[in-house]
Amino acid sequence: MIKLLIVDDEKDARDFNKSLITEFFPKIEIIGTASSALEAIKIINSNPPDILISDIEMPGGSGFDILESTQKYNYEVIFITAYNQYAVKAFRFSAIDYLLKPVDIQIFKEAIHKAIERRKLQNTDSRIEFLLQNYKKEKSEKIAINIGNSIEIITINDIIRFEADGQYTYIYIDNGKKLYAIKRIGEFEEILVSHSFFRAHSSHLINMNKINRFVKSEGGYIVMSDNSQIEVSRRRKEEFTEKLRLFSK
Repeated sequence: MIKLLIVDDEKDARDFNKSLITEFFPKIEIIGTASSALEAIKIINSNPPDILISDIEMPGGSGFDILESTQKYNYEVIFITAYNQYAVKAFRFSAIDYLLKPVDIQIFKEAIHKAIERRKLQNTDSRIEFLLQNYKKEKSEKIAINIGNSIEIITINDIIRFEADGQYTYIYIDNGKKLYAIKRIGEFEEILVSHSFFRAHSSHLINMNKINRFVKSEGGYIVMSDNSQIEVSRRRKEEFTEKLRLFSK
């Protein structure tokens, strides 16, 4: 049976999350609830859960303090936040689930289902370590990519380009490797906006560091370091040429 721990300094929030688990996931055992990071750490050390649901900001310690103190245990994490932009960015780079308050019941259920599936992969410890590293850095150097049956951690500047495929995305990397990610290209664009990536076309997100040349004829296209040719959409051409000019200074 899967064991779950709920952590939140607000009793109403703890009770609400507990009621959702009881109603929709009767086979999950709730091993306890905690009102502080310190209380949660004590519970985890004595009875490690399979899934941790935790608030981030709490008096006397945060959800990140819980992770740092119990990192040796391999459990899934779902964070709940009232939107800490810096923390959310760290979650997205690290493929860690988070829920925004007020919690949407359907999204909550989906997060639990994903946690159960990810639990089978037994690779949570690397993602938690990666999350903590990202949270402490102003700018992440790596990104965790969910490719279905595993999580790949990739150096961001090794990525040449992203190519949309409906709700999924192909990722082309320097070493010739190609990944198929379970995420829309627009989500990658949002989290890589500060890493010299540019949406040249609705189907293409490119790394400006990997451009070999820009051919202005035939409507305009970009030749990447892997010799792929990427069309620049008409409405983005002016913005691209300006970015290229600034980038090459």
